[in-house]
Amino acid sequence: MNRHWVAPDQTIITGVIGQIYDSALGDDDWSVVVERLTRLLGGHIGTLHRSPSPLKRDVAIRHNVDPACVALYNAYYHRLVPATPRMLSLRRPTGLLSGQETPDAEFTRTEYYNDYLRPQGLHDWMAWADGGERGPSAHLTLWRPRNRERWDAPELAVLQHVGPHLSRGLEIERRLGAVRAAGPVEKVLSPRQLDCLACAARGHGSKETARRLGLSVDTVNMHVAAARRKLGAASRSEAVAIAYRLGLLRG
Repeated sequence: MNRHWVAPDQTIITGVIGQIYDSALGDDDWSVVVERLTRLLGGHIGTLHRSPSPLKRDVAIRHNVDPACVALYNAYYHRLVPATPRMLSLRRPTGLLSGQETPDAEFTRTEYYNDYLRPQGLHDWMAWADGGERGPSAHLTLWRPRNRERWDAPELAVLQHVGPHLSRGLEIERRLGAVRAAGPVEKVLSPRQLDCLACAARGHGSKETARRLGLSVDTVNMHVAAARRKLGAASRSEAVAIAYRLGLLRG
């Protein structure tokens, strides 16, 4: 096994980020994202938990994990994860965690390590966790075996770069689900809000949109802002993408 991590090309990183947003919009599978992130960062296994708390049992998205270990984790070992207190304390939007934050001598004495990780040959880990006022809403954890080098600054920097996109992708997915649950999607946006997004989808700015629709620029911006708010979009282009995915806009 190659024990040394090779930094990925920026094109590869950009491709993974694009796949995150494709999965958020339902155009790709999250399992592919987890696999690519695990490989990108030189991990052996990767797990994406989308539950509100790491303490709760859930059906996570996993790459290269023995199904028998999944059953053990859900039945008992999820209660013993050493990083859980730190993860639950996160109150900022996102956070990077690493196994280097826990002294190795302390970590290797835990029941979680000796009875669960060590039999699998796993040792070092790093994670990206969504935080908020109520604690984490999702977390991605990657593991390496003991015979690999520990994760260091370059790998952590790549996860620090990709992590916010993962958080945003998961938030888009949650927002899409909330919009669908709220009622018929065709009633989400007003006709004028849809007109403004349709113009944006064609590449028109606020000034051109105002001219085409016979509105003021301020009114166009008001409609776009309302559409963004209703769709939970961070930008005009993201609102367009979500509207397409919901079937509110036609190609």
